Amino acid sequence: MKKFLPKSTNNPSGFTLVELLVVISIIAILSVIGITVFTGVQKNARDARRRSDIDAIASALETKKGSNTAYQTIATADFAGRVIPNDTSTPKYCYASLTTSTAVGAPTTWDPAAACPSAPASPAYAVFTGTVAANTTNWTICAYLESNYATTPFAINVATDNPARVYCKSSSQ
Repeated sequence: MKKFLPKSTNNPSGFTLVELLVVISIIAILSVIGITVFTGVQKNARDARRRSDIDAIASALETKKGSNTAYQTIATADFAGRVIPNDTSTPKYCYASLTTSTAVGAPTTWDPAAACPSAPASPAYAVFTGTVAANTTNWTICAYLESNYATTPFAINVATDNPARVYCKSSSQ
């Protein structure tokens, strides 16, 4: 003789709407946290590359310093990857040089929407291509860092900006 269990009237065949909403909410919160952390890591990695590139360019310039204390133009052969480091994003590597013994001043204001700093006006900063002006005895090369500014770029005053958003190297003269 077979005995059958009575049918239950409360036998769900799936998830309730509340259970689905809770799971979706948890996934959304974890996704937002993950994207936020990942975005910060990417900015820091790009900034680390910019610092490394500026250091490599400064080292190559010092290596190519002539016997008459003038710097020479650097070439792709001066770098391990046979490429002069270049920042392909909006911020660029900017360079200023002088043919006198006066040191080149670091930039004082920089709008990241512009290619290079607007001040100081003399010597003017320009995008670095590897070419050094004839008889250059002093130089400064800088990169604008992105990890510390909001999504909307704004002009900064380099002297009062903290933490610094500009990384510079100068000649050893």
